[in-house]
Amino acid sequence: MSDAYAHDLMSTVVVAGAAIFGTGASSADLCRPLGLKLEAEPQRCQILHLRVADAHTGTLPLIVPVLRDYYLLAFPDSRVATGATRESRSGFDYRLDICQELC
Repeated sequence: MSDAYAHDLMSTVVVAGAAIFGTGASSADLCRPLGLKLEAEPQRCQILHLRVADAHTGTLPLIVPVLRDYYLLAFPDSRVATGATRESRSGFDYRLDICQELC
């Protein structure tokens, strides 16, 4: 997208019955100037990336059990990511925890 197009897009008023903001944890801050109050906030999460030697992981399914706090996600490069724990009201915290430093 060129800067000229982006400027024209930003100066145009669009009327809609609904809007979707796919901006994650930043949604509340981005919508506040529009007078919208969203209940979105950043969460600190724990994630572990595992290398699975000689395995074709690209076709494995995404696993997110209903009413559970963990997930399992596969990537095509013999890698699997698993995560758990969501810490609300943590703000944007980019510090590494001890496992990330040691692994």
